[in-house]
Amino acid sequence: MAETDVVALLGEPTETTSIDLGIFAGTAATWQHNDTVIAIQFINGKVQSKQMYRSDQTASELR
Repeated sequence: MAETDVVALLGEPTETTSIDLGIFAGTAATWQHNDTVIAIQFINGKVQSKQMYRSDQTASELR
């Protein structure tokens, strides 16, 4: 799915981080509402990976 389509569905992200190396561009975007977090990584404008979790979960619980 394209990044623009995700933003159209979820709205603007709470937080983003981006990198652009010319032929490779990546963005990590996070949407948070109450204790629910959706984190999506985009590579060249397309979803690469996604995760949904509660903000009170530890890293080991997310695996």
